Amino acid sequence: MPEDTSPFAGEATETIAPSCTYHIWIAGDYNRARFGCNNYCSSRGACFALTRVDYIFSGGEEAGVRVTIINYPRFPKSPDELKNTAIEMAYYLMAYLNQTSCSVEGPEESVFISRKKGSEPMALEDKS
Repeated sequence: MPEDTSPFAGEATETIAPSCTYHIWIAGDYNRARFGCNNYCSSRGACFALTRVDYIFSGGEEAGVRVTIINYPRFPKSPDELKNTAIEMAYYLMAYLNQTSCSVEGPEESVFISRKKGSEPMALEDKS
């Protein structure tokens, strides 16, 4: 009987890594973002998931993407490495999609990145 050389021939195994997810929220064309992510990943060995999103805000709406990176157990990284990769990708996509701002959402904090003049954060209102 011939040897089974299928990559699915063996028993399934499980690999575990601590969960850590970062999302990049950015406006722009989905297909252009997809192509940009492909270029980025090909040159750096990264992996991201893309989701189409619609931003609805005061005064309008805009199409965009959510770009997600997880701590993939096959190639685990520290939370700091994942955050740095997400922020690097955010800057890359801002330039690639010709956007002036985006947000990087992590498990502990969110980072607003902006090249806009006058985009300083607004103070939270005290509702007490």
